[in-house]
Amino acid sequence: HPVTLAVPMMCEMVCGGGLEVRKQLWDQGAMPFLLAILTRESCAAFKVTILNSIYAWLLVGDTDEGKVEAVVAETKNVEQIAALLKGAQHGGDYAAILEIVAWMCNFESIADSFGTSHSCMRTLLEGLQRGYPQSGVRLNLLKI
Repeated sequence: HPVTLAVPMMCEMVCGGGLEVRKQLWDQGAMPFLLAILTRESCAAFKVTILNSIYAWLLVGDTDEGKVEAVVAETKNVEQIAALLKGAQHGGDYAAILEIVAWMCNFESIADSFGTSHSCMRTLLEGLQRGYPQSGVRLNLLKI
C-alpha cells in the first residue's frame, strides 16, 4: 500500500530534516495527514513513529509560532489521538503511546483540548480504572 511506504519516510523527514524540509512538508499538508492516519488499520505498525514525529515537530516549532500546536490541538485531531489511545489499551505499545501523548500535553493548548474532550476524558478514566501494574502508565494517565 502506498501510504505504508510513504509514512516511515515522511516521519524520518520530519525528525531528521531541516527547517526547509519541514516547511515543504507543512505546505503539502503533512501534519494534518499524519494526524488523520493515526487510527488507520493500514498504519497500525507506525502509530508510535507517527506520534514521535508529531511531537518532534511540536518541539522544533520552526514554522509560524504556534501553528503546529494549534493544528494538533484542533478538536478533530485530539479525538483522533483519543481514539488511538482507546484502541491501544490492550496492545504492547500502549505505554509508549501514552508517554508521547503525556509529553504533548506539556503544550497548553493541547492540554486544554484534551481536558475539554469528553472522549479523551472517558478514555483516560477507563485507563485509570483498569489499574495497570506499570507505575509509568498510571503516572502518564494522571499527567494527561
